[in-house]
Parts: sequence; C-alpha cells; structure tokens
Amino acid sequence: MPPRSLTARSYTCSARSATFAQSYLAARSRGTDPVAAACEVVGGRELFAGKVTDVYRRNRKGFALGEVTLAALDGDDGLVVEFQNEFLVARRYEGGCDRAAGRYGVATDDGARAGGVGDPGDGDDPRPDRDDDGGEVLATVPDLVCLVDEDTAEPVTTDALRYGQRVRVLGVPAPELLTTDAALEVIGPGAFGYDLDYLPLGDDGGAEAADD
Repeated sequence: MPPRSLTARSYTCSARSATFAQSYLAARSRGTDPVAAACEVVGGRELFAGKVTDVYRRNRKGFALGEVTLAALDGDDGLVVEFQNEFLVARRYEGGCDRAAGRYGVATDDGARAGGVGDPGDGDDPRPDRDDDGGEVLATVPDLVCLVDEDTAEPVTTDALRYGQRVRVLGVPAPELLTTDAALEVIGPGAFGYDLDYLPLGDDGGAEAADD
C-alpha cells in the first residue's frame, strides 16, 4: 500500500471515527440503536449483516492483507470484504461464498491461492483476481467500509476477526475532497492494487457506477 494512500486513508478514518464514536455513545446512553444513529450523522448506511465463516490473513512488510467472508444472517447471500490493514472493498455474492468449492481458490502451502477465479502466482498477494467472477461491488476505498459487532456495535478491526462473529457491515461516503481524480490516484482502488474504478456509495445502499 503506498505511503500516501495510508496517510490520507488514516486521516479520513480518524476524522470520521471521532464523529461516529460520539453518536454511538450518545445513542447507547439513550438506549437506541447506536449504529443507526451514527450512520445518520456521518451519512453512512448498513450494507450487510452476517456471520464470519472464513478469515484469510497474512502479513507482508508490516501490513495485514487478506479478506473476511460472511454468510448473511437473513437469506443466502454472502459478502467478501478485502483488507490491507483496513477494510477496502466489499463484494456481495448471490447464493453465498463457498471458497472450499473452488469459487475463490484454496489456500496452498506457501500461503498463495490456486484455482478458483485467479492465482496470484508468486504468493505475495493473498487476493485472487475476482474482478470478473460475478460479485457485486457494494463499496470501495476511499469510502469507508466498517465492521461492527451485531450485539454491542463495537468496532471490529481486521486483527480482531474471528470465525463465528456476527457483524454488521457499514459504508460511509468519503469526503468530496478525497473523490477527485487527483485524490483517487493516491487513495482510490488502483492505489491499493485493485483493478477497479471507484464506485461511490449509491442511494440504494450499494455502490453506484462512476461516471465515465
């Protein structure tokens, strides 16, 4: 992950997290839904609610890279959230996410993935290339993708992911300053190695296609 991307991303997360936390604490004190209250303040929305069924993680040059797979609490859909220290891309899959069946590829002894929709080859990149495997992109960096505990609404970070956790996945739009063409060069999906255009969060709760 480029240093400039990390710096800008961290600034965005810190500013939005402070506002989110204030709303969260106020709602808890009133006995109302803290996630709904916080989302209303920062303009975010709930993208998915699910149970963690798989976590793939590896460390490279000080960064935690990987993905978490969720099964919907209500319905058959699945969600994969990819991360590089922070959650960057969320994709929904109709009918669920069965990595063991080869849809994504399986882990090999060297930590890479083979089969499925892609093979990173040298083992450096834990992410298979699934840009064309049918998943629906719900959110991408620089918008924030946040995971919170279903019961407590406490944040769930990438290093705290565990099998069986029940979480809610939230999307929070990035400030307009970070969505300009110049900003996207250093903080958009391409800056983190994704062959994806930035898809702003749509009014329907998912990502909307960026203008050509």
